[in-house]
Amino acid sequence: FETLAHYEIGLSFVPERLAVVALIENPELRAGPDFTEAMIRQNETTFRNALLEPALADGFAALRMLAAYESAKVLIGEQQAASKRDEAVAATSVAAAAQPAEAPDPAAAQAQAVLDVLRQIHAGASTLRAKANVDDALYRIKLNDRNQGVGEDARRGGQYWLYVQCLAARAPAFLDALIALAGEDKNALSIESAQRIATAIPGPTSAKSLASINDMTAGEKEDAGLGAAIKRYMAVFWDWGWWTQRCREELLYSPNDAGVGGLTDKLTQALQAWEAKRAEGAFAKDKDVVLKTAEAKQDALSTGDRLEMAFPLDELARARERRAALCGHIAQHPQHYSYALFQALTPAEQVSRILEASGGVLQVGLFEPRVVAMSGSRLAVPLTPLAAGGMTTFLDTLRESLSASLGDTASHPEQVVLPTPGVNMSSRLGRCTAAESFIEDSRVNDVELGRARVAQAKAEAAAAQAEVQRREMLLKREQLDPFEIGGE
Repeated sequence: FETLAHYEIGLSFVPERLAVVALIENPELRAGPDFTEAMIRQNETTFRNALLEPALADGFAALRMLAAYESAKVLIGEQQAASKRDEAVAATSVAAAAQPAEAPDPAAAQAQAVLDVLRQIHAGASTLRAKANVDDALYRIKLNDRNQGVGEDARRGGQYWLYVQCLAARAPAFLDALIALAGEDKNALSIESAQRIATAIPGPTSAKSLASINDMTAGEKEDAGLGAAIKRYMAVFWDWGWWTQRCREELLYSPNDAGVGGLTDKLTQALQAWEAKRAEGAFAKDKDVVLKTAEAKQDALSTGDRLEMAFPLDELARARERRAALCGHIAQHPQHYSYALFQALTPAEQVSRILEASGGVLQVGLFEPRVVAMSGSRLAVPLTPLAAGGMTTFLDTLRESLSASLGDTASHPEQVVLPTPGVNMSSRLGRCTAAESFIEDSRVNDVELGRARVAQAKAEAAAAQAEVQRREMLLKREQLDPFEIGGE
């Protein structure tokens, strides 16, 4: 629960702590972009202890998670590369042992059709990667020159960019496959490349199919990234209606897939035709080679599943948001966190940095090896009496003046009411070796006293029962004399 606690807060001047300091530039001073994710992770304890906004503390765990995610992708890529090398060696061995004369490939025509479509998709993916940019269009809208307009190239770049953002929201696996395809050599494309693209294509009946991108609402497109891009160019928040209207007029709400969307259906059909031709048995392969190819395809299919199981999409999304918030906050306060980095240095390192930052002006013995405060980008280093020199008299006068002015502040405290957390407690005495022997003896005596009282009560009950039986026997004998014993 919470209770309102009343505190008396008083301030008093401590004259003996008044000292002369030298201001030097912080040798650990960094600009906002210099606070990289790796640097924040390497100095997590320093940043966590100096964090100005406690709500951003979970951003450190998000940084670690995203770094682990990137490492996992690298490791899986290395494993796949090693697997391909082993497959190549095995295929070479099988080919060397095979018959020198091989029948022509009956599925060659279908394979060529697959590669033709794949090259078109490669061209579209390369276009998306090279020309997807919304900043040029938004900058021209900001100029508000309707005569000149946005321009066709800038408009198309913005539409490419929106399609990429929508893919990231609806079909991230397909976007990753497109990016990987664009990085391949056009002349080195293979059936395996086409199969990787086809595997990443969402099903036509899926809620997140490629066709569903055309049905996304304006709000969903803004959530995918367009809204954040617009806000970067808005001067004030009430311009939102004007900006969204202008973006609609310039067709920036209409994604352009560079022809990739329609080509995916052709690629699927071409692959089905090629596989059907192979299934006819016209093109025979060695059983071992077929088995290894199937295993390689299964490995490729399971890569995304392995990453999804280890790093769920919703957790990755939350981690990216937390990372952006934490890194942005640290970049907004570079002087504060640079000061924290300096304070985290060892005493020997601090002395070395102070000597370097002073340019040789401060020497050992002229300053105390510590920093007491910061002023913007500069650090306050207290000087020793030797360095203060002729300022000793001034300091004494200043102490007397401040003591006279502030001497009675402690006798005028302020009443402050602060919410204070509280806890309900109920004490329970248990066996403890730290308890006094008197307490333990008292508990034993209490128990024995209780037992004696119980025994006494039982004895009195037994005596009363015996008296009842005696009187019953006298009545049976018709002895009606008084029951009292004895007489005059």
